[in-house]
Amino acid sequence: MRCVLALWASRSGLSEAELLRLLGSPSLPLPQAICTPLFLAIKSWLVVHSGRILLAHLDLRDAVADCYLRSDLERKLVDEHLVSHVDSPI
Repeated sequence: MRCVLALWASRSGLSEAELLRLLGSPSLPLPQAICTPLFLAIKSWLVVHSGRILLAHLDLRDAVADCYLRSDLERKLVDEHLVSHVDSPI
């Protein structure tokens, strides 16, 4: 779920390194070996453009928000978490 929420919050997508760091920590990104099965399972819902991973459809973004982000506070917290990790150096 954290992976999909991070992709929802990123308007222009995330690089794989950014996504791994978000799912782990800035100092210890989640290993690719752990993420590969996840990426394979949801690849039909993703698009990769210029090295950035994005949710493939606006309807999917809406469904993620409706299911997991029911309040403005939840949406704000996800946005803040993304900003705090992506703005730090890789």
